[in-house]
Amino acid sequence: MAIIGNYHHVHLTSPDPRAAAEWYEEFLGGKIVDDAELRGARNVRVTLGESFLFIRGERADESISPPPKSESNALGSIIFASM
Repeated sequence: MAIIGNYHHVHLTSPDPRAAAEWYEEFLGGKIVDDAELRGARNVRVTLGESFLFIRGERADESISPPPKSESNALGSIIFASM
């Protein structure tokens, strides 16, 4: 998936950042370029064309809520299906 645009990166949170990153790698042609602990959470960076996805897990004082259920939110369905 070639993403060419005006943004550098997007931040996402996931209960399992590595699994989410692998989904973007397998289904959208991303490439995992970093996987490290940072500020109390696992962080996985994925390149998609000229842009990055920064996917991080929960920190000790956080709780990631499940996505809202909506048939009409296609982008949300794609993003959250990977998590």
